[in-house]
Amino acid sequence: MYYTYFMKEGVISIKLIRKINIMSLAINSLFFLLLFIFIMSTSSILREREKISFNYAFIPKTKDTTDYITYLNDYYQTDDIVSYLKINKDITTPVVQAEDNTYYLNHTIRREELVTGSIFLDYRNDINDKKLLIYGHSNNKYDIPFKYLKNYLDYDYFLNNKYITFITDKVYIYEIFSVFSVENDYQYSKLYFQSDDEYIEHLNYLKNNSMYKNSVDLNGDSHIITLQTCLNTKGSKLLIINGRKVN
Repeated sequence: MYYTYFMKEGVISIKLIRKINIMSLAINSLFFLLLFIFIMSTSSILREREKISFNYAFIPKTKDTTDYITYLNDYYQTDDIVSYLKINKDITTPVVQAEDNTYYLNHTIRREELVTGSIFLDYRNDINDKKLLIYGHSNNKYDIPFKYLKNYLDYDYFLNNKYITFITDKVYIYEIFSVFSVENDYQYSKLYFQSDDEYIEHLNYLKNNSMYKNSVDLNGDSHIITLQTCLNTKGSKLLIINGRKVN
């Protein structure tokens, strides 16, 4: 009887040890799996940040560069850069243009896939149009230019950052006259107008919807620039910034 009991105890002990070993193996496997996921995730984030840093880099104009846009296209090895936009030290970026408004939502200037995309001009625009419409993502995770446009929801920031520098073959300055948000309302994106009266009506729509009132004069000869980004809030709210060319 004692021998039988001992054997039973031994079997129980062996089974217990096996269970412990299996649990230990499972825990170790889970640990290394989580470690692998963490390393891959971190590596992916670092690669994305590297792409972003290059994509939105401030590229100073060199003394021997007379055509800045050609210089930028050579630098990025592309033909899609049409301008360069700068508001302050945070919002500086080349502006590209494709044959549609979807490609640069998730591609870099050098045509690599990137979740934050690039800053791009509406495909319907000619660079000399009276109204230019420019899109760009906002993102709380990554440091990208249009992320800082939400600062315009603060009145003091608006007062201290009222001018947009826009470089094509020349340097143009736009004074911001309107800041507002929309949801399921895309009137701001209109680019084609049948008459000056229709255009002026559109300008008044942009001005009158602004959260800040100002005395900027608008007429049928006014050239404007509209910047659109998302607010990263519940719903699908968009932030719209509008400026009038002053030079």
